[in-house]
This record gives sequence, structure tokens and C-alpha cells, in this order.
Amino acid sequence: MFTNLDNFVAAAERLRDLRARNLLRFHISPQGNVTLAFDPAAENEVPAPGGGLYADLDDVIAAIGAGTSIEEFQRVRGSPRPPAFPEPESAEIAAAKYEQLASFGDELRPRVLLRIASRVPVLVAHDWEVVSKLSDSVVSDDAPSVSYGLLRITLDRALGVNLGAEREAVTLGLDTQDVDELIEDLENMRKSLAPTQHESPKEDEDKE
Repeated sequence: MFTNLDNFVAAAERLRDLRARNLLRFHISPQGNVTLAFDPAAENEVPAPGGGLYADLDDVIAAIGAGTSIEEFQRVRGSPRPPAFPEPESAEIAAAKYEQLASFGDELRPRVLLRIASRVPVLVAHDWEVVSKLSDSVVSDDAPSVSYGLLRITLDRALGVNLGAEREAVTLGLDTQDVDELIEDLENMRKSLAPTQHESPKEDEDKE
């Protein structure tokens, strides 16, 4: 079922605010499916579920991520799609909902395309903890404990267009040097991935 427009608008405003504060992220599967992932710190700010709200949000975000035009989205919404959406939605309301989340398009479209086109595993989730290793059979009882980190990475491995994905998890043991090197490499990767800043035509004209 579709949620009413007022409820949708309020939820969309909340999503935009959470994304701006990096408390909302989009996880994208190898098939291009988009999942909302909220930071635990946003627990009290997440839109309340019910009334078909999240099915509605997911449907709109999926269309925007896939690059569906607003006209095509209106056409799809105008036809029943049971069981989730057994009733049609008016073109006006469909367009209003699309426009509420359209600002996510520039972020989502290239990421969805990359996930669909790539056959390497996709990062789904990650978490970490610090543990202490005490003495064992290979060291003396009075040996000092050593702390190290466990980084767990959950991946989706694409099996093919019609076969879905296979989920797997990998746990890595890291010491402080490992963490420092990983941070450095990730920072360098991030800089390399950052879009090149181009001067606007107006700025070029001002220089002439």
C-alpha cells in the first residue's frame, strides 16, 4: 500500500536531514537493490514504520537509483502491483513523492550502475571490536596481554543475474600498525575517487 503524501513528505525530509549528517547510508546489492541503513545514533530520529511507509520509500528510491524517469515512474505507479501496491496512485502524487527524493539521484545512480556492472564482491556491512589475548600454551603464564582489533567485513558475491547473491563474512585481526596503514590506504583511495573540481563556465568567462 502507498502511504499518504503528508506522511511521505515528512519522512523524506527526515531522510534528507539524516543523510546530510551522515546518519543514513545506502547499501546497494550486486543486483542494484538499495537498502536504507541508519546509524544507531539516529535511533530516535528514524521515521516511524507503518502504513506502508518504508515499502513506499524503498520503491521510490529504487526507481531513482535505477535512473527511472519521472514519467515512467508515474506510469508504473498508475497500475496496481499486488501484493505490495494493490491500488494505483495518481500521477500528481507519484510525481510529488519522486521529487521529494530526487536529490539522492546523483549519489545513487552511479553507485547502482557500478554494482550491477561489477562482478567483484560488494561490501554489505562491517563492524569491529578490540580484544585482549592472554597467555596460552606457547607463552609463559606471566606474559603480558596483547590487545588487537577484529574487523568483520560482510560481503555479497554476485552469482549471476537470475541467481542472486551469496553472502559471506571475513574476520581480520589487526594491530595498531595494520590499522594505521589501512587508514592511510583508504584515505589515499578516497582522494583518488573524489571527483575532479572543474571551474564553472561563469568563472572561465570572468578570467577572459
